[in-house]
Amino acid sequence: MYKLVHRLVSIGVLISIRKGMYLWNMGEKLDPEDYYWPIVKKIIAENYLGQGIITGEKALAFGLRDYSLPETLSLVVPKDARRLAILGNYMMVTNHIRTEKKSSLYTLIKQYASRIAIEDTQLLVTAPEHALLEALTTRTGSDITETALIERWLKKNGNSLRESVFAEFIPHRYISATNRLKYLATDLGMTQLYEMMVRLIDNQGK
Repeated sequence: MYKLVHRLVSIGVLISIRKGMYLWNMGEKLDPEDYYWPIVKKIIAENYLGQGIITGEKALAFGLRDYSLPETLSLVVPKDARRLAILGNYMMVTNHIRTEKKSSLYTLIKQYASRIAIEDTQLLVTAPEHALLEALTTRTGSDITETALIERWLKKNGNSLRESVFAEFIPHRYISATNRLKYLATDLGMTQLYEMMVRLIDNQGK
């Protein structure tokens, strides 16, 4: 399979969008930046009736006006999370869009989610408080020690974080991520954020 895909890419039959994601070249010059987000929206529409919500680091990157193509994309979906494959009219051969099954949390996540527009493509994105907790949660294949993007986001937007929103999410197995955010706030000299995390952690013990 991999040899075939490599050969098709080398002769221009397939256009590489991202690692593990390809478009069938129908004879037009294709720019991956023009197709990635519309493809994501179509995947969400066809597999989850439009109910997928972008979370994790890419949700934070949007807050930095970074719309570059991610290596992986984390989605929160209401049910039946699964790896996705060939997709209708876009002729996707394969993809590495990662899904997280968060059925018990989905209603809360959707309550605080917002829509963003990337050119003509509308996407649902989780609240920054939840995005931070997800980005600092240990996951198979993720490196939570790589915090450069999180630090950039905090330096720019840290004062906008809402303690009341954190308070709703933290009980859902996010206490370790909250501790990591507390230590990160210390490293960055963000006293107000540090004190917020201390209060939130203390309240979990009451």
